[in-house]
Amino acid sequence: MTVADYSNVDLFRDPDLPKDPYPFYDWVREHGPIWYYPLWDVYLVTGYEEVISIYHDQNTWSNCNTVSGPFFKMSVPLEGDDITDIIEAHRDELPFSDQLPSFDPPKHTVQRGLLMRLITPKRLKENEEYMWKLADDTINEFIDRGECELLQDYAIPFTLMVIADLLGVPDEDRLEFREKLVHKVRPQRLEHKPLGFLYEQFTNYIEDRRAHPRDDVMTEMAQASTSQSDGIAQVHQAIAQIDGATQQNAALVQQVSAAAVSLRDQSSKLTQAMGAFNVAR
Repeated sequence: MTVADYSNVDLFRDPDLPKDPYPFYDWVREHGPIWYYPLWDVYLVTGYEEVISIYHDQNTWSNCNTVSGPFFKMSVPLEGDDITDIIEAHRDELPFSDQLPSFDPPKHTVQRGLLMRLITPKRLKENEEYMWKLADDTINEFIDRGECELLQDYAIPFTLMVIADLLGVPDEDRLEFREKLVHKVRPQRLEHKPLGFLYEQFTNYIEDRRAHPRDDVMTEMAQASTSQSDGIAQVHQAIAQIDGATQQNAALVQQVSAAAVSLRDQSSKLTQAMGAFNVAR
């Protein structure tokens, strides 16, 4: 039975919790598969079946705050059994409301389908050589220090540059691309439209690809669109793909980091335990 009481621990901002979150997870699970978390007025879902059920029930649950989480609220109370109309009327109040991760079906289904046809395993395979070199170059930036902050120093910049290469962002623009985006992925600090500065830039890329085609995703977008407005809409979804990939990669790295700490601690305990045995010769 877990002894510690985590009811006042801030899941989203406690700096020590990510170092070893497993006692917190165990404590939450003791309260059932779904537990109301009063500190942020949200529900924590830990049951596997419950998570899968919610994930697939897009008629009941909305993606509108999938990026902003509990850090931003709508200007009106969310009251009633069906708040669909409230969400649609006030969706634009939330950060990233103009981006793919925050869309709901059918809009999300249509826009995501476009990207999935363009960003394919085959194209990723073609980018493999670049990714190997990028991994080395990114590590070289901090290897002499003997340490790094895995998320900010490696995972986020690596992901951004892979997507930039995949889309066909020119080499001369990539440093600026990274500098402007690498600090814009923390929900607590989100601007309302943090990727808005890229809209004009990517629209120019699309127009350039129409005039000068290349072997990249943006050329396929430019050639597939039948009007400028279609092309701009696809640009916005390309930018959304950058955010989606970054968010997923960031979450994965946080989990890996926590697991690594746990393994290190378990290894140390195992070494101490083995030291208590004397093997006869």
